[in-house]
Amino acid sequence: MMLLLVLSLSLFSVYPLSIPSAIKAIKRPLTKTYDTLTNKPRTPEELKLGIAAFYDKSSELWEDVWGEHLHHGYYDPPDRTDHVQAQVDMVDKLLDFADINSADVINAIDVGCGLGGSTRHIANRFPNCKQTTGITLSPFQEKRGNELCVNSKIADRAKVMVADALSMPFPDDSFDLVWSLESGEHMPDKKKFVSELLRVANKKGTGESKIIICTWVTRDLKDNETRLRQSERRLLRRINRSYYLPEVSAVSEATRFVWLAAWRVFYSVWRKDAPGRTSRRVQI
Repeated sequence: MMLLLVLSLSLFSVYPLSIPSAIKAIKRPLTKTYDTLTNKPRTPEELKLGIAAFYDKSSELWEDVWGEHLHHGYYDPPDRTDHVQAQVDMVDKLLDFADINSADVINAIDVGCGLGGSTRHIANRFPNCKQTTGITLSPFQEKRGNELCVNSKIADRAKVMVADALSMPFPDDSFDLVWSLESGEHMPDKKKFVSELLRVANKKGTGESKIIICTWVTRDLKDNETRLRQSERRLLRRINRSYYLPEVSAVSEATRFVWLAAWRVFYSVWRKDAPGRTSRRVQI
């Protein structure tokens, strides 16, 4: 309290503000501090702006610590210490699990790409893929990601651009592989997010398209529970506030979002009177 009082007095003495302006100048940092201390949830607009600013400021540090992949790794055995390779293995394990036919992947998108680590890895793993596009809200990540594409000599087949995952600037049916690794938890509207992934997935022609989503979730509630334990909720609020996350979905809720969105999209494509009826399989 003493520190805040001293700062307030200094503000009046250094900056000759009107009373309303001075109140606003004091209130803004105090409100922000209070919201941080109480782990107040952010609005969707605050999340969008905050995520971009957060990664603009922190991505250089993440790259120094983690390398080009800004996500967790696959640790088998659990005591392995080669963290960079563990991150690469995480990408490969997910791609292996999806059982992708390389010939089907002509265009791919990495939604929430960070510095484009997965973007470039996908481009290298699927040589028939003509273009792999990574999208991020962070201008810094766009610039650095494209520098890494140039350094990797695949800038003709891989790129990073600023775009909103909830309103992607791509036509329907644009991508044969839709990839989202540890970005879905940032989305304030999970239904819209999944709907956008399905919208841009290629549903025309032959072959098979894949949508791969790997995201943070909470555990499902037990039969005798109505909500998570207080210690769990407290920890989640701290994580959400620190990393600009909305409320994180439970496993069953996230799964339901996917299948409800899939039903709406596929019904509109497959109903008998729909134009562009497809025989292409889309697997999530």
